[in-house]
Amino acid sequence: MSLIVDDEIALVGDAMFGVFNWSVFPPFADNVSALEKSWGKLAKTGCKMYLPGHGTENSRELLLKQCNKYGVELD
Repeated sequence: MSLIVDDEIALVGDAMFGVFNWSVFPPFADNVSALEKSWGKLAKTGCKMYLPGHGTENSRELLLKQCNKYGVELD
Protein backbone atom coordinates (compact mmCIF):
# COMPACT_ATOMS: atom_id res chain seq x y z
CA MET A 1 0.00 0.00 0.00
CA SER A 2 1.22 3.48 -0.84
CA LEU A 3 -0.03 6.87 0.25
CA ILE A 4 -0.29 9.70 -2.29
CA VAL A 5 0.01 13.25 -0.94
CA ASP A 6 -1.28 16.19 -3.02
CA ASP A 7 -0.85 14.15 -6.23
CA GLU A 8 2.89 14.91 -6.06
CA ILE A 9 4.48 12.77 -3.36
CA ALA A 10 4.08 9.03 -2.88
CA LEU A 11 5.01 7.28 0.35
CA VAL A 12 5.84 3.86 -1.09
CA GLY A 13 7.33 1.84 1.76
CA ASP A 14 9.09 -1.29 0.52
CA ALA A 15 7.85 -0.97 -3.08
CA MET A 16 11.08 0.93 -3.78
CA PHE A 17 14.55 1.26 -2.33
CA GLY A 18 16.33 4.60 -2.03
CA VAL A 19 19.91 3.63 -1.23
CA PHE A 20 21.37 3.42 -4.74
CA ASN A 21 20.94 6.45 -7.00
CA TRP A 22 20.70 4.26 -10.12
CA SER A 23 17.99 1.85 -8.97
CA VAL A 24 14.71 1.68 -7.06
CA PHE A 25 14.75 -2.13 -6.93
CA PRO A 26 14.67 -3.37 -3.32
CA PRO A 27 17.23 -6.14 -2.74
CA PHE A 28 14.78 -7.95 -0.46
CA ALA A 29 12.00 -8.24 -3.08
CA ASP A 30 10.58 -11.75 -3.15
CA ASN A 31 7.65 -11.21 -5.53
CA VAL A 32 9.05 -9.36 -8.52
CA SER A 33 5.85 -9.51 -10.58
CA ALA A 34 3.86 -7.85 -7.77
CA LEU A 35 6.63 -5.29 -7.36
CA GLU A 36 6.56 -4.42 -11.05
CA LYS A 37 2.76 -4.13 -10.94
CA SER A 38 3.10 -1.69 -8.03
CA TRP A 39 5.67 0.35 -9.96
CA GLY A 40 3.26 0.59 -12.89
CA LYS A 41 0.48 1.84 -10.64
CA LEU A 42 2.81 4.33 -8.97
CA ALA A 43 4.07 5.61 -12.31
CA LYS A 44 0.47 6.24 -13.39
CA THR A 45 -0.09 8.55 -10.41
CA GLY A 46 2.08 11.23 -11.96
CA CYS A 47 3.84 11.87 -8.65
CA LYS A 48 7.19 13.61 -8.90
CA MET A 49 8.70 12.23 -5.71
CA TYR A 50 8.61 8.73 -4.23
CA LEU A 51 9.63 8.22 -0.62
CA PRO A 52 10.71 4.64 0.10
CA GLY A 53 10.85 2.96 3.47
CA HIS A 54 14.65 2.73 3.19
CA GLY A 55 17.02 5.39 1.88
CA THR A 56 16.34 8.72 0.23
CA GLU A 57 13.70 9.93 -2.21
CA ASN A 58 13.42 8.62 -5.75
CA SER A 59 12.48 10.79 -8.71
CA ARG A 60 9.79 10.10 -11.28
CA GLU A 61 12.50 9.95 -13.94
CA LEU A 62 14.30 7.16 -12.09
CA LEU A 63 11.07 5.21 -11.60
CA LEU A 64 10.24 5.47 -15.30
CA LYS A 65 13.78 4.41 -16.22
CA GLN A 66 13.47 1.35 -13.98
CA CYS A 67 10.02 0.54 -15.38
CA ASN A 68 11.52 0.59 -18.85
CA LYS A 69 14.47 -1.56 -17.78
CA TYR A 70 12.23 -4.24 -16.26
CA GLY A 71 9.58 -4.09 -18.99
CA VAL A 72 6.81 -2.71 -16.80
CA GLU A 73 3.74 -1.82 -18.85
CA LEU A 74 2.54 1.71 -18.21
CA ASP A 75 -0.63 1.82 -20.32
